[in-house]
Amino acid sequence: MSENNLAVLRDKITAHFNRAELMAVLHDLGVDHENIAGNSLNMLSLNTVQYFKNRTMVVDLATALAKQKPSVDFSYWGSPEPVESLRGVLRQLLNEAFNLSELKTLVFSVFPELSDELGHKSHAVERIIDHALKQNRVLPMMEFVRGCNSSQYSAYVMRVDRALQAYKNQDPALIPEVPVFKKPPPRATTALNDAVLLAAKMYANGHNDGGKMMKSALGMAGIDY
Repeated sequence: MSENNLAVLRDKITAHFNRAELMAVLHDLGVDHENIAGNSLNMLSLNTVQYFKNRTMVVDLATALAKQKPSVDFSYWGSPEPVESLRGVLRQLLNEAFNLSELKTLVFSVFPELSDELGHKSHAVERIIDHALKQNRVLPMMEFVRGCNSSQYSAYVMRVDRALQAYKNQDPALIPEVPVFKKPPPRATTALNDAVLLAAKMYANGHNDGGKMMKSALGMAGIDY
C-alpha cells in the first residue's frame, strides 16, 4: 500500500472523526492513545495511520473505523465490505433506524434465538446482520423496520433491494433453500427462491395477493401446495 493511499486514509479520518471518536477507536483496538503523539487531530490521524502501518495492521484499523462510522467507506484499506454492499447498507439502516433498546425489540420479535447474545449497539447490529444473512431473513427484518420506522424504511428499501440482488448474484450457492422445504427439487430451487423473494418484497411494500403468486410459482415448479 503506497504512502499516497495512506495519506488518503489519514485525510478521511480527519474529515469524519473528531479527536474523542478516534481515541475511542484506538481504545477498541487495545491501543493506548498516549502511545500515539499528536496535539492536533491531523497529527493524531497521521501518527495513528503510521502506527498501524508499522505493525502491518492497517486492515484492523480500517475495520474498526468502519464500525465506528458505518456511513464512511473504508473498504479500500481492507474493511470487510464497502458501504454499498448488503452488509454496509443494512448496517447503515439499523444504526439510523433504531437505538439499542429498539434493536432488542427487533431481536425479540424477529430473531428471538439471539436475545441473550447482544452487547453494545454496534455489536448488536453486527449480530443481527450476520444472523439475517445466514438464515435468509433479511426481508422479515425489513418488514419489522417498515412497521417501526417507516421513514427510514422508505429511505433504504430500494438500496437494500439492489444490495440484496447484488449479494444474490455474487454466488447463487449463498442463497439458502426455501424454509418450507428441507430439500426442494433441484429444478425448482431457483424458481422457489425467486418467488419467495418477490412475494415477500410485495408484502413488505404493502401488497398482499393472498399467496396467489406463491401458489402459482410452486405449481409451475411442479410442486403441489
